[in-house]
Amino acid sequence: MDAVVLGGAELRSALESGRLKALGMSYEERSESLPDVPTFQEEGYDLSLTVWRGIAESAGLPEEAKEKWVNAIKEIVEEGAFEETASNLGLDIVPLYGDELEAFIAESAEVMKESAGDLAAK
Repeated sequence: MDAVVLGGAELRSALESGRLKALGMSYEERSESLPDVPTFQEEGYDLSLTVWRGIAESAGLPEEAKEKWVNAIKEIVEEGAFEETASNLGLDIVPLYGDELEAFIAESAEVMKESAGDLAAK
């Protein structure tokens, strides 16, 4: 295999054993779990994307139900075991909620649209 694009957690053991070499990561800053891997920006490429996960709800979910979901997720994250497990897997956790999450999703979508347009033109 010449190259592969995967998250650090999926590659961690192969990187640590030396079977694979990481060329760069798409995060804005280096990952704490892979501090020796440069970002694409450090390598001269204007690309910054983050792997992220979220929970979606049905349109029209009552505000009270949405609030209960957000509070439950915050409680799980703040309890600590989730973050510890994620760290053991080599994942960096940055929880976002409300307007901050909405802005992050909108920004990510814009970067992906621009990148897809660049790829389609080639």
